[in-house]
Amino acid sequence: MLRSGIPFRGTDVVDSQEETDNMGKLAKLEGNVSRRRVLCGMAGSAAALAVPTILPFRVLGEEAPSKRLAIGMIGMGRQAFHSNLPAFLHSREARVVAVCDADRWRLDNAKRKVDEFYKNTDCRAYTDWRELLARDDIDAIMNS
Repeated sequence: MLRSGIPFRGTDVVDSQEETDNMGKLAKLEGNVSRRRVLCGMAGSAAALAVPTILPFRVLGEEAPSKRLAIGMIGMGRQAFHSNLPAFLHSREARVVAVCDADRWRLDNAKRKVDEFYKNTDCRAYTDWRELLARDDIDAIMNS
């Protein structure tokens, strides 16, 4: 191996005894390599790469979390509840993760509707819009 890190190919000039010794070791290694050894190594590498990583389909497919915008909704009046919220719930590109309203009745109805749609209780409910905006996992805000 030359100082440049490039293996010696026989036409380069050798500057030191150390480089000569390293070239001798490299030549010995190259002499021990057989076609069988190379093919076995390649087959092992191919087998390791061919083993699929087991991931749920939803992680890679259409439902992948990385392909959906996390939506926070502020103001859950009639316009938001009857028009905007259903549009976001049925969108493949968005997921409603938080709702906010100063009126507790409207807030509870909106949270219940989101939780029933997604069949979980992951949606967070806020009475103060500043708390919703403080979340760093929300990608977009719908303010009605």
